[in-house]
Amino acid sequence: MISSEVLPDYVGDYLIISKYNDQDNSNQQTDLYKGMPAVKNNHVIEVDGNAFMFNDSITLDYQLKYFEEHFLK
Repeated sequence: MISSEVLPDYVGDYLIISKYNDQDNSNQQTDLYKGMPAVKNNHVIEVDGNAFMFNDSITLDYQLKYFEEHFLK
């Protein structure tokens, strides 16, 4: 776990966020989040955390297709 203050130091050109229906996403409304280059450049990919939880072959195929669609659009 890292503190939110240093998070921008670890985020690259793209940011992938796993979201859950019952999760608090208020951190995405902060100036710290909005100031990250990946966010400013609209390079944030939000994924359904439940759909990305497993690593069986069917789930991995789904994840690959999802990333192909979102990285290559």
